[in-house]
Amino acid sequence: MLVLLACAATLGLTMVLAVYGGLPGADWLLGVPLNLVPAAGIALFLWASAFGLGDSINRWLLPAGSDCAEPARLLIRAALGMAGLLMLWWVLFWLVGVNRFTAALPVVAGLMLLVFRAVQAKDELKAIDLARFGWPWTLPALMPGLALLLVAASCPPGTLWRVEAMGYDVTSYHLQIPKEWIALGRATPLEHNVYSFFPGLMEHGYTAIGALLGGAMRDTAYACQVLHATFALLAVWGLVETARRLSAGAAAVVAAGAVLLLPWVVITGSLTYNEAAVLGFGAAALCLALQPGGLGWRRGAAIGALLGAATMCKLTAGPMVAVPVAAIALVPDFLSRNHGIARPGLKSRVNLGGTLAAAMLMTLTPYFARNAVATGNPVFPFATSVFGTGHWDDALAERWHTAHTLGADRPTTIDALSRQWLRNTGYGALGGTAVPPESRNIARFTHERGLPVFWLAALTAFALMLGHPRTWRLALAMLGVLLWQLAFWRVGTHLQSRFLLFTLLPAGVVLAVGAGRIRDAAGSLRGVLPPIAAAVLLLSLLTIALGTLWHQTPPVQLDDGSIVPGPVYLSIDALGDPDNPEQLGRPGTHPVNLLPPDTKTLILADNSALLYLDRPIVYSSAFDVNPLGEIVRATDGSVAAINAALRDRGITHVWVSGSEVARLRATYGFDATLTPELLKALVESWWPALDPRLQAPLFRIPPAGLEAGHAGYNRGRTSPPLG
Repeated sequence: MLVLLACAATLGLTMVLAVYGGLPGADWLLGVPLNLVPAAGIALFLWASAFGLGDSINRWLLPAGSDCAEPARLLIRAALGMAGLLMLWWVLFWLVGVNRFTAALPVVAGLMLLVFRAVQAKDELKAIDLARFGWPWTLPALMPGLALLLVAASCPPGTLWRVEAMGYDVTSYHLQIPKEWIALGRATPLEHNVYSFFPGLMEHGYTAIGALLGGAMRDTAYACQVLHATFALLAVWGLVETARRLSAGAAAVVAAGAVLLLPWVVITGSLTYNEAAVLGFGAAALCLALQPGGLGWRRGAAIGALLGAATMCKLTAGPMVAVPVAAIALVPDFLSRNHGIARPGLKSRVNLGGTLAAAMLMTLTPYFARNAVATGNPVFPFATSVFGTGHWDDALAERWHTAHTLGADRPTTIDALSRQWLRNTGYGALGGTAVPPESRNIARFTHERGLPVFWLAALTAFALMLGHPRTWRLALAMLGVLLWQLAFWRVGTHLQSRFLLFTLLPAGVVLAVGAGRIRDAAGSLRGVLPPIAAAVLLLSLLTIALGTLWHQTPPVQLDDGSIVPGPVYLSIDALGDPDNPEQLGRPGTHPVNLLPPDTKTLILADNSALLYLDRPIVYSSAFDVNPLGEIVRATDGSVAAINAALRDRGITHVWVSGSEVARLRATYGFDATLTPELLKALVESWWPALDPRLQAPLFRIPPAGLEAGHAGYNRGRTSPPLG
C-alpha cells in the first residue's frame, strides 16, 4: 500500500511540475483530467479487449507448461492480443470498410473472450496472490516518465514539440489519413498522400477509435495519443520482465524508469506516431526470445507475429528490430548457458526459425497485397526501380529517393552519432552547445553534444554485465544488436535522431540487467551506492525531460494579453472557436474554416493544419502530384486558362504559404511547372478571401473574365515570397 501511495504522490507531483510556471489560475489544470480521464478510459477498454484476444492466442501458442514466469506470460498475452486487434482492424477496414460496426466487432470479440475466460477460471482468479507479481519498492521510479507522457498526451495535436515541427506529421498524415479513411468509408491508399501506402498499423488503430467514437479525429486525438503512450509502458514492462531472472527486479524498474524519462520516448510516445508501438512489440518479442524453455514452432510463431506487428507499425523496424531479435531467438543457448536454458538441436532451431519467418510474413502479407493491387509495387513508395513507380512518374520517384537519402553533405559517422545519439538531448544528454541554423534537418534540439548521462549509465551497466558469469554473454549479444542497428541507421536512413529510438531496446536490457549487479560491485557501500546512483540518474533525466517539455513548446498568449508557458496549454477550450477570427492563433482554428461550407480550397503548400480543416479541401503531400501543377500541364499555361480549370474542378479558394513553397524548393523539391513567375502572376490574379488584417494567404478564384484589370483590388498587399 505504501508503494502505491508513493506512486500516486510521485505521479501527481511530476504532473504539477510539468505544467508549472506562471499559471493564471487553477482552471488551467482542468485540461489534464478533462482530456486525460476519458482518453485513458478508452485506452484501457481497448487493452482489456486485446487481453481477451491475447489470452486465447497465448493459450494455444504458449501453453501453461512453458517455463515463462507469470508476469512475463501476462506481458505476452497483452502484446499478442493488441497485435491481433490491430491486424483485425487492418484487414476489416481494407476489405470490408470503415464504420462503427467493423471497428467494434474485434473489440466486442475480445471482450467476450475475456469474460468467458474470467468465468471459466473464476476459481483461479480468486486464488491469485498479487504479491507474487512483485510490487518492488522502486515502482515510483516509473511515475515521473509516466506523468510527462500523460501531460503531453493531454495537449491538443499541434501544440507541442518544436523539434518535431509541432507535430507536423500528426496533423498532415498520422491522423489526417484516418480522418480521410473514415470519410471515404474504407482504408485504402490515397494517391495524394504517399504516407497512406505505408503499412500504418497504428494509424488503423487511430481510425478505429475515430470510427468507434463517431467524432472528428481532432476530437478523438486525445484517446489516440494515450493509446500510443501505453505502448511505451508495454516496452518498459518488457524490459523489466527480460531482466527479472537475471537481476534484482527493483533495480530493473529503476532502469525502466530511466528509459521512460528520455525526451525522445516522451515526445514520440505522447504523439500519435508509431515508434512506441514498435518498442512495445519489440520488447515483448525480445522478452519471449530470452525466456527459458524449448525452441518449438509455437514460440517461433509468437515471436514472428510480434515482430511482424512491429514492422507493420514502422517499416524500419524490420531491419532494426525484427532481424536482430530473430537472431537472438535462435541462439539462447549461447546467451544463457549459465542459467538453465537447454541447448537446442538443429531441428528445434529450424522449427523456430521457419515458423518465426512464416508468422512474420503472414503478418505483412495484407500490406504487400494491398500495395500490389493499388500500384503493382508491393512495397511502394520504396524499391520503385525494381517493382515500378505506380502512379508516380520517374521525377516523383527520384524526389522521394533524394529526400530520404543524404547528399554530398553527408556527415562523418562519428559526428552523426555524436550529434544525433550519444550526446543528444533526446537520449538524455545534459547541457551542450547551441545548434546552428539548418534548413534541411529541422528535427534537432536547441542544444547538442551534451554530457551523455543515459549512455554513461548504460556503459557502466554493460561493464558490470561483462564482469559476471551469468550475464557477459547477454551483454555481448546486446552490443551486437546495437552495432547492427547503428550500421543500418548509417547506410539505410537519412540520419535523423528519432530513427535511433530502437537502440533503446538493447540499451534498456543492458541497463535493466546491469543495474541489478551494482549491489555486488558496491562492496561495503552496497546499502548506499545503489540508491544514490539511482537518484542521480533519475533526477538528471527528469531535469532534462522537464526542460525539454518547457523549451520545446511555444508560449501561449491568453485573451487578456498575458503570456504563459506552453505546457499549460491544457484548457478545454485550447483548440479555440473555429468561427471566431479573433482566436485564429489557436490550433483548432484556421482561416479556411471561416469560409462558407460550399467552398472548396486548394492547399497549395503548408499541410500543417490539415487535421483541423473543416471545409472541403484538395491537397497533396510534398512527394505526390501537385494538383495545381497538374492543371498547368493540362492547359496552355495562361492565368485565365488555369483559373478556368480551377473553377471547373469546383475549387473556389487557394491557400498558399510562400515560406513553405520556398522551403520545399530548397529541400524536398517542388513542382517545376509552378515557377516563381507563374505563381506570382496567379496570386496577383486572385482576390483576397478575408479581411487583410488577418494576414492570411487565402485567396478567392475570381469569376470568369475578371482575372485581369483588378490589380487595384490587391494594391497595398504584399505578395508572399514564392521563389
